[in-house]
Amino acid sequence: MDVTEETAEETLEELRERFIEIRDRYAEVCEASTRLCDRIGDGLASQKEMDELQAGKFSDREQVYEDFMNKMDKKPYEIQAAVFGW
Repeated sequence: MDVTEETAEETLEELRERFIEIRDRYAEVCEASTRLCDRIGDGLASQKEMDELQAGKFSDREQVYEDFMNKMDKKPYEIQAAVFGW
């Protein structure tokens, strides 16, 4: 393996790790958001919880996920396949 292949492999590995980290955080956010929306729907959420949701409590992590996915959409299919494990 030459230096270029080594560097490319490291880069793919870094992208894979970043994707898994972002995906896992995004999944946690989705679950927390769903639980909170269910609590609101059932009338069990506090005003503070409703205010946090309206203020975008989860939007920063959602944006990180969307930004990463948009970045990956611009990569060649081969890189996407390697990162996403297709």
